[in-house]
Amino acid sequence: MKLGTSIVLLGLGLGVANPASAIVFDLAADFAVDNGNPNGVWTYGQLDTLSSPFTPWVIGGVTDAPYAPSLFWHSSDPGDGNPTVWHNRTSQSFFGSPPGSVALHPGSLGQGATVRWTAPAGDAGVSYAISAVFGAGDSGSMGLAVLFNGATVWTGSDSGSFATTQALSAGDRFDFVVHNGYGFGTTPLAVTFTTVPEPSAYAAVAALGLGALACARRRRG
Repeated sequence: MKLGTSIVLLGLGLGVANPASAIVFDLAADFAVDNGNPNGVWTYGQLDTLSSPFTPWVIGGVTDAPYAPSLFWHSSDPGDGNPTVWHNRTSQSFFGSPPGSVALHPGSLGQGATVRWTAPAGDAGVSYAISAVFGAGDSGSMGLAVLFNGATVWTGSDSGSFATTQALSAGDRFDFVVHNGYGFGTTPLAVTFTTVPEPSAYAAVAALGLGALACARRRRG
């Protein structure tokens, strides 16, 4: 019986600490060109201005040397300076973008290179811890912005960070934008969305564990 009681106590402790495994969406870890665009919750594209409609890109692939085998998405219009989102898969930094990072570069007219995250189907009031870090990158001066469902909720210049915890429903979207600059404009961006268990989940698991422990004690008595 001691072994059984110990197992119940262990399960209770683990359950209260982690009632459900968190789901993490990570821009760098999820980046791909062979899954199409959008790629799951991620879409790569541009906002010509922060109030313009979002345009997803259709051109993606593997970069040429010396940046290969890095991956990219960019505009199909050569006249706009090809705003770009790319994933540095080399072992060295380029333009202030370290190995393993995703970086955004605006277009020649200041168009915003944009990564969009869309809450997946099935979400209904799911809480996420949201983190976005814009690195210093190359030497140019760029505008930064975060939009929620089309409304600007954060702005910065050159580098900065945004963090919040928010309940989201399917179709809610966040846009992360590097814009309003061009020369030497490569700007690393790290973004994660991590599900946060609701307090009721902790209470339910705790109650379940305490109930099991009480049953074990009654059987022992």
